[in-house]
Amino acid sequence: MLMITNVLLILSFIFPLTYLYLTYDPTEVSKLTLLAVFVPLLLFLASISIFKKRKIKKPANPFILTLLFMISLFTVSGLFSSADFISAVTTPASVGSLWLFFLLFLVLAGTNNLTFRQKYLELTLLGAVLVSLEVIFIYLGILPRTVILPSGSLLASAIYISVLSVYLLTLIASNYKEMKHIILYLIALILMASAGLFLAFHLTTDQKALLLPHQTAVSILGKMTADPKEFLFGVGPGQYLTAFTRYKPAEINYTPNWNVTFTSSSSFLLNLLTEGGILTGIFYLLLVALAIRNLRQNPPVALSLLTLLFLLAFFPANMTLLYLAFVLMAFTLNTSDSSNQNTWNLPIFTVYLLPVLFLTMLLLNGYLSVRNYLAEYYFKSSYDLLTEKNGAFIYNRQRNAVILNPFTDKYHLALSRTSLALADSFGQIATQSADNKQKVTKLAQQAIEEARTAVSLNRQNAVSWDNLSKIYGSLKNFAIGSEDWAIEAAQQKIKLDPANPNSYLTLGALYYSRDLNPEAEDAFRRAVSLKKDLPSARYNLGLVLKNQGKNDEAKREFEETLKLLPPNSPDQPKVRQELENLREL
Repeated sequence: MLMITNVLLILSFIFPLTYLYLTYDPTEVSKLTLLAVFVPLLLFLASISIFKKRKIKKPANPFILTLLFMISLFTVSGLFSSADFISAVTTPASVGSLWLFFLLFLVLAGTNNLTFRQKYLELTLLGAVLVSLEVIFIYLGILPRTVILPSGSLLASAIYISVLSVYLLTLIASNYKEMKHIILYLIALILMASAGLFLAFHLTTDQKALLLPHQTAVSILGKMTADPKEFLFGVGPGQYLTAFTRYKPAEINYTPNWNVTFTSSSSFLLNLLTEGGILTGIFYLLLVALAIRNLRQNPPVALSLLTLLFLLAFFPANMTLLYLAFVLMAFTLNTSDSSNQNTWNLPIFTVYLLPVLFLTMLLLNGYLSVRNYLAEYYFKSSYDLLTEKNGAFIYNRQRNAVILNPFTDKYHLALSRTSLALADSFGQIATQSADNKQKVTKLAQQAIEEARTAVSLNRQNAVSWDNLSKIYGSLKNFAIGSEDWAIEAAQQKIKLDPANPNSYLTLGALYYSRDLNPEAEDAFRRAVSLKKDLPSARYNLGLVLKNQGKNDEAKREFEETLKLLPPNSPDQPKVRQELENLREL
């Protein structure tokens, strides 16, 4: 039991501070990997303790069943609705993370020693103080500016610090007469409050978080619930992009972020409802009700938990915030009851089975987590090499990512684009040797295969269909019928992303390249109707109208294009020339 306690205390300190700039998401991926190793280790150590005692404690916690049902429903949603369930398991803050957090929650809830709980929360506070000091040093100019802190984004860090400030303030207010080191607690509170104010100021001025507007998120949820299956099960964990592209309102095209692809909703609650369905959202509200009901049990913990759950109804979650939520739920009951009435005597086969089961889980989780982390490392490092313009190294890094984790579509998508770029690069060499021609052909075929694989892994991903369409369109000389396949892929992309004018621009360009002018005009007009102030849509529509002899209409489109282009745009001369050509007719 002492070893379990020590491992938990180590985790309490290092988890919020863990981040390595070796992956694109330095905090989330690092924390998921750490959790995937520590939780099975804790379960294995707990099974050894059970093996010795032949019994197990019943965790007395009001949140257990609600959490179990909520995460189980979220998992069922993944099995029924998710187009890519494996990614849902390996993506931070999704199904796999929630199960790991729940298992950690069970271990913490089973530790009824009040001294341990106090140490655990004190180390958690120490981690928050260190994050707060980093924030203060950044805004004093001692450390360089950054938008990523050990606890995550600036917004997530502000929430994290604010919630723990509530805990600390409530703790001081309710126990100040009995606290031995109240000066240290007050200093910690001042530092955390100062960092919170710094973050709040910059989040409302020069460092505003890029979030999907609540109105748009609610609109997407409302449209989605018209489908009974999606109303009950959502679109699947980790599949918010599917809901966003399919249901986003056309009005978003007139906002500054019209071309941004959002992979999560504006808040954790709305994300839960969209990905997991109505029942998961109801269970989240039950967690809020339980936090209110248990306010008197342990006011500092329960009030900070309630604050966090309330904030997550309006803001997105990350690994640090979810971790904090599960820790607070585990410690809501302030009890140290260790009587035999709260234990189960286990059958002998279970006592022997548990250590084997959890050791297997530890080894398997560790192996898969390392592979997943290495894949993320190779993926990021491939893009770090872009400035060096070394195509072979980029290709090899992305190939390694695909080998380590062949079930993630983004790796295949990236490799398809790199293969296409290399094929184009070799194809432009003036003197073509037999070896070069063979490389071009092989790379072109690989570009198509990887693009197809990306689509097969997640057929609801509009980005993958768009990539497949562009790959086919670029390689018409290498695959018979590729132009038809490019059009089919572009049409599929439109089905998944109907409010995106760029979807119609791609389709229109494919029609235009085949001299299918009426079809191209139709597509470009649709792009213009979705975003009237898009210069490329206006210009392309003008070109196809000119090809059909509709000169007056073409002239109007070119004139509108000129109005929309900035004065110093390099496209200005080209559009003016088109207008001059029409005026001479």
